[in-house]
Amino acid sequence: MQLACAEGYQWSPVRDFLSRRALSRLETVGSHFYQRVTTGGNIEATYIPGENAFSVLGTNTPQTLAVLSRVLGCQTPWQEAKPSLIRAGVQADMLSSSLSIAGCWSPFEALLRAIVGQQVSVTAAVKQINLLVELVEQQHGPQTDFPSPELCTRTDFSGLGMPERRKKTIADVCDAIAQIGELTSSEQLDELIAIKGIGEWTLNYVRLRGFALPDIYLANDLIVKKMLTRFDIDANKAIPWRSYLCLQTWEWSSLDI
Repeated sequence: MQLACAEGYQWSPVRDFLSRRALSRLETVGSHFYQRVTTGGNIEATYIPGENAFSVLGTNTPQTLAVLSRVLGCQTPWQEAKPSLIRAGVQADMLSSSLSIAGCWSPFEALLRAIVGQQVSVTAAVKQINLLVELVEQQHGPQTDFPSPELCTRTDFSGLGMPERRKKTIADVCDAIAQIGELTSSEQLDELIAIKGIGEWTLNYVRLRGFALPDIYLANDLIVKKMLTRFDIDANKAIPWRSYLCLQTWEWSSLDI
């Protein structure tokens, strides 16, 4: 079957984002495709440029397709967001031709990725999240999806290469999510702010990458702050599309503008 994309969608930046952050045991990203191992079976999406859509093979339940669409950023309305960014002060000739909110397979996965990624490079964060999955498999056997919060609570993560405080944060977060049951709404994240090591940046990153919310403003992100100040941009004028403003500033940084 096919998974349609919003007007102006571009696969290449989404592909590059997912490729840099791929879970080696669960994800494969190729020049034209994305493949994921899930509990319900493997799913593979191949982008067809001429049709601005993905051809999907494998598990294709409505729920799985909805998650896949979010991960690939298929329906993020960049065309609707652009006028707000211009109103906020972004020069038209500095706007990206396309920005999509590529995401993580689950909010819980996004949360653990955000924690291991605190104050380290993307490369270092990906190494640690892959090690986290590997430690779960070493202690509990092969996994057909990202480890559940319940399984993580029974896993010894002392082998992770990070400060002990951050390992404790991971353990505390897994305990909290296991008690909640499942992260199904962004409002549930508010319950985690009391955990030491969890701040607004971490929770907002999950809202962005785990829920694909369009108006998430990572006010404490160093790159966002730097770029908004440099180009005299008023983030409040980008409401209700500030997620795209953050994406735009990150792109400028990667291009060394």
